[in-house]
Amino acid sequence: MLWGKYDSVILDLDGVVYIGENAVPHAIESLNSLSGSIRITAATNNASRHRSEVASHLRALGLEISESEVVTAADAAASYLKNVLPAKSKLLVVGGNGLVQTLEEHDFTTLRAARTHEENAEIADVCDAVVEGHGTDTCWWDITTAIWAISRGKPWIATNRDLSVPLPFGTSIGNGGFVSMIENFTKIQPVVTGKPEKNLFATLIERLGLLSPLVIGDSFQTDIAGARNAGLDSLLVLTGVSNRQMLESSETLPTYVAEDLRILLQEHAPEELG
Repeated sequence: MLWGKYDSVILDLDGVVYIGENAVPHAIESLNSLSGSIRITAATNNASRHRSEVASHLRALGLEISESEVVTAADAAASYLKNVLPAKSKLLVVGGNGLVQTLEEHDFTTLRAARTHEENAEIADVCDAVVEGHGTDTCWWDITTAIWAISRGKPWIATNRDLSVPLPFGTSIGNGGFVSMIENFTKIQPVVTGKPEKNLFATLIERLGLLSPLVIGDSFQTDIAGARNAGLDSLLVLTGVSNRQMLESSETLPTYVAEDLRILLQEHAPEELG
């Protein structure tokens, strides 16, 4: 067991294992060194890709992981919706194809915004809920149709509120930017199924039967806060959106902090914060 305390790690991915298409330095080799003794799993707020695509990307980088050991915010959204809506419910999807694929796996009918006002007004009327996640092709038509549906009283599920996404050439706007846009216009708040809510971790822990996982992330607002909400220990790595200066102002502290994932190769746990 890792440091004699943890039977598994739950990895955030963007900024922890990869940035864009490329692996974070020292991440893959450090994790693979542990794969024979603890379970390596991943929980990402990015719902734009299906978990099979995420797992394939990780394996291409050299990480030993299977699709069953990956959960995305789309999986958490689908699990939530199965408890509140009947099968075949019509969902207006704003986001990537991975979100569509996951929802359809759970027997929901998905709708996309069209390119005329008349069609989109009808979609806003007939959909049973709006499910919104990060997507690089999200456009004005998608946001407008979502606003119309939400303003008509349709439930709104957002996969996450991440304000930023680390990319090789700089940090870019995350799904939280689109959430804020819709929220400011409608004055309605969504149900959030990804981190920092505990749904994402609960979905993975229940699926795999994890007993004592350590959450590893690069964001105070999502990964570390999510771990705390789920009652789990956490490790903040400084390879993504956070830095040491933020430790001084953050109200949500991780259990541990490190420059990168090489800390996992230490024989003993580092000193706990606070």
